[in-house]
Amino acid sequence: AYSTWTIPGLMDKIYQNLLYNGIKFKVGKNTYEHASVHTKYQLDVVGYEGQYTFGLWVIEPGGQSIKVGGIVNDPNVGYYASFGDPQWCLHACSWGLTPGYVDPNHIYKDADDMRITNGDNDNNHR
Repeated sequence: AYSTWTIPGLMDKIYQNLLYNGIKFKVGKNTYEHASVHTKYQLDVVGYEGQYTFGLWVIEPGGQSIKVGGIVNDPNVGYYASFGDPQWCLHACSWGLTPGYVDPNHIYKDADDMRITNGDNDNNHR
């Protein structure tokens, strides 16, 4: 993850470059009240008085995502971006969209990933 809170205009530049270059991304929004202590501090440092904070999840060519947090000043982003569910539960999509599906055959699995075990123990978090 990368935070852009204290660099004015950087998140706007990243957002515009993503659009210009046709790079896939998702944007979400959050309110100040639901931001982390760290994020609130960063917003206070720059005197931010906007309605939302934003996160961009950028998909890199290998299929991994990079999370970038900051401020996007485009009013359309503030209007259309979805809120993350604070309980991380599935909820209805906005704007008539439907949830996507991940084909299990297309999920990358690293043979050396120590988090995946065949045993039934405390390290098995699948």
